[in-house]
Amino acid sequence: FARRPARAKWLVTLLVAILVAVQCACMLLAEAQMSELKFSLVWSLYFGGHPLAALGLFLGYGLLASLASALLVLFLAPRAASSGIPDMKAYLNGNYIPGFLSLRTWLARSLALILVCSAGLFAGSEGPLVAHLGAIVASGVARGRFRCC
Repeated sequence: FARRPARAKWLVTLLVAILVAVQCACMLLAEAQMSELKFSLVWSLYFGGHPLAALGLFLGYGLLASLASALLVLFLAPRAASSGIPDMKAYLNGNYIPGFLSLRTWLARSLALILVCSAGLFAGSEGPLVAHLGAIVASGVARGRFRCC
């Protein structure tokens, strides 16, 4: 009977790892699809005799994706603005950060990472994905629910 809580902890840990891995795979697939669509359109415009239109599409997508991700973070969830690692350290040291582990932050960070990476900006998804999104998923699984705000 004493082993049952340890098994439950391992089960929750395994569930969190699986959910974060599925989320990472879905985000990478979405980034790849968006990048493939962007490059196929640019390729067809460039080799169709419209190099300036191809350049405009390439730059325009980068600008629009960057603007959309910035607006998501700015207006939907301001806690998704940094990498999440310093905030996670502060939270683990006992500092309460409102909205840090909310569903809105998860949504804004996930969509912004997809947009930023598909735009080709120099921003990796490794740190924010593992540190912040993993913490949000782990918090939601451990509680049995997600906070909306």
